[in-house]
Amino acid sequence: MPEALAGRLPRLRELGLVETVGHGRGAHPLLSRRFYSALGQAGAYTRRKGLDHETNKVLLEKRLRDAAPEGCAHSELHQVLPTLSARQVSHLLKQLRDEGRADLRGARRWGRWFAAKNTAKDKMS
Repeated sequence: MPEALAGRLPRLRELGLVETVGHGRGAHPLLSRRFYSALGQAGAYTRRKGLDHETNKVLLEKRLRDAAPEGCAHSELHQVLPTLSARQVSHLLKQLRDEGRADLRGARRWGRWFAAKNTAKDKMS
């Protein structure tokens, strides 16, 4: 970002026109939700900002449930969240596994992910 514009960001944040997405070195400015809504483009805001962490995990879990009983390869799950890197998808899958919401069978390239059978949703049905 040009230095001349970077100096204006704090004021634009104050006015609610710009927000920061991400953190650390990956942080970048984005026009605010309110600004996109005023333009009638709320969907564009969501597309640019991306989905929140939990929503991404729910989408992966839904794909795993839809793929039963054969499960999903990592590459297929990466297609569910194309804006994330393969490493970010792996991190989400590991979190689902640690929470007992997904299982990995096999290793490396041949591994397949499955929705866990012991989730609260399964117990209710």
